Amino acid sequence: MLQRMRKGAQSMGAKVLAGVICFVLVVFGFGAFNLFGVDEPAAAKVNGTDITQSQLANSVATEKRRLAAQWGDSVTPEQLDAFVTPQQELRGLIDRELLLQIALDLGLTSSRTEFLDVVTRHPSFQDENSNFDPETYAAALAAQGMSPQSFEAVLTDDARVRQLFEVFSDTSFVTEFERRDLAAVRYQRRDYAYLVVSPSDFEAEIQITIEDVSQHYEANLDKFITEETFDFTGVTLVSAGMADDIPITEEEVEELYETELAAAKAGAPRSSSHILLEINDDRSLEDAVRKLQEVRAKVLAGESFEEFAKELSDGPSGPGGGSLGSATPETYVKPYSDALWALESIGDLSEPTQTDFGVHLIRLDEKGAVDHPGFEERREDILKERRGELELEMFEQALERFDKVAFEQSDSLQPLVEEFGVRIDTFENITRRHREGVFAQRPLQEAAFEDDVLKNGFNSRTVAIGTGRAIVVRLERVNESVQKSLEEVSEEIEGHLRSVEAARLVENAVEQARSQHEQDGADYSAVADEHGVERENVEGGRRDARQPRRSIIAAAFETPAPSDDSRELTTTQLPNGAGALIVVSRVVLARFDETSETERETMDRQLAQTAEHLGYGLLIESLRTEADVVSFIPDFDPEDPMFQVTSQPVAN
Repeated sequence: MLQRMRKGAQSMGAKVLAGVICFVLVVFGFGAFNLFGVDEPAAAKVNGTDITQSQLANSVATEKRRLAAQWGDSVTPEQLDAFVTPQQELRGLIDRELLLQIALDLGLTSSRTEFLDVVTRHPSFQDENSNFDPETYAAALAAQGMSPQSFEAVLTDDARVRQLFEVFSDTSFVTEFERRDLAAVRYQRRDYAYLVVSPSDFEAEIQITIEDVSQHYEANLDKFITEETFDFTGVTLVSAGMADDIPITEEEVEELYETELAAAKAGAPRSSSHILLEINDDRSLEDAVRKLQEVRAKVLAGESFEEFAKELSDGPSGPGGGSLGSATPETYVKPYSDALWALESIGDLSEPTQTDFGVHLIRLDEKGAVDHPGFEERREDILKERRGELELEMFEQALERFDKVAFEQSDSLQPLVEEFGVRIDTFENITRRHREGVFAQRPLQEAAFEDDVLKNGFNSRTVAIGTGRAIVVRLERVNESVQKSLEEVSEEIEGHLRSVEAARLVENAVEQARSQHEQDGADYSAVADEHGVERENVEGGRRDARQPRRSIIAAAFETPAPSDDSRELTTTQLPNGAGALIVVSRVVLARFDETSETERETMDRQLAQTAEHLGYGLLIESLRTEADVVSFIPDFDPEDPMFQVTSQPVAN
């Protein structure tokens, strides 16, 4: 698993960009918002600028969360700890700081309009209707110890780093020589032949004795033990049925229907037109409001709204008379939608309304129809939905008490049974990486295998296992690992030994065929006949062909080109355990004028990306070489060729 993760992290893009462009909302999440305070211990200094220990800790945690989400249950916490280290993440943070510093030196920045666009579109700052909500925005920042000003500074820094990379994207170019050279190699054609030796060819001659099985068993006793398992008991609190005895009156149902009907009407699409005046160095807010008030009075007096829009509006809709067509409230920024949906009659005009884009004069052009079911059609669903809401409300109240009892009386589940009427369930033979039932959920696994549960014998913490469901478990018994008997594993061992012997025979046969061909100059067909396999020929094969198997094609194209009147031989192992001998007889380089337009576009993209990453990588190497970097993190290797770093003790 670690090898697969490392391979994924070492792609061309990852090598150059990993840990460099750390966009706050994407990479760090809201946990990063409290990292930019003052007087925090430093993990490193980069040309005199601190990277705090909080930043480093959050970067490590975020990368682990990202990999856990990507790989799921196939990666363990131990593997994440081994793969994501503070030293590794610190390198990424140092790179980002170096890039930010050079971006500042170059005067790179971003407009406030871009910042506002990011903020207003981010789900974390929106209300339940997906509209930007200033109160939600302010509360989210305050909860993380940030002000709107400091948050804007963070996003602006990240925009500078992005622009630095875009410099390389915009300035990279591809020469005609590079295109022709790549085309010659990438779209070359090869003549080759191959024969495949399969493990099944040797099934009849493989004999595995009882002695073989016994010897393997005795030599590998540590591999034949049962996995340690655990027996738990648990109690589950569920919301279902909690509100069954609570009456819901007909009046309440009618009131709920009227509320949802009003919401449906409020959310019905509306057509509108507007005149937009931007706020800039040549026009103040007061000037824009004054001008639109004048226009409003003239339109109400009978002059054409459309003509004023064509003459004055700064928006792209101006030339069309200001029409924005039909849309629902969430389409617009909140001040605009609030003003539009406050208008009652077709043709009504708003007062001048300020948004992040400027000041608008808005006209209601059309109200969309409301398609909402009647009361009788909705009655049963409303009852069900309301009872569900009541259940969750009661569940949340009960859950707080449930968790408290489980914690305060942590030596037994019986108090939970007596107070909440829940039953005790048994979960037997649970492993640390269980894949079935509720224990397949990672949060419950983590809670059940904490030291307080396994070593101290306490109840687990309460864990949510779905909407309206929560569970507490406790350990009843540990089923220690035991040695499996020879009888239990003999069939498994015999299968393994057969596979090993088959692989050996396949390898020997392929190497023997190769040796015959090289030493005796034997005809390839004769070699194939002697080994009882079919010879397959490929003429003019390309690297992107669908046949034969990909591993054979890859081996054929990795083999050096043969000289005149000679052949190049290679062998490869196939995924199914078979082996192949491949003989390459001819290589024809492609001509650029024979490639298709699609192939040329693909080559141009590949060459451009290579140039971008190469230039960006060289910049990073140069910055590292010239940087004054001091690390306060233990085991940050000062001999690492990637960095010239002075390693110092952790600051107190």
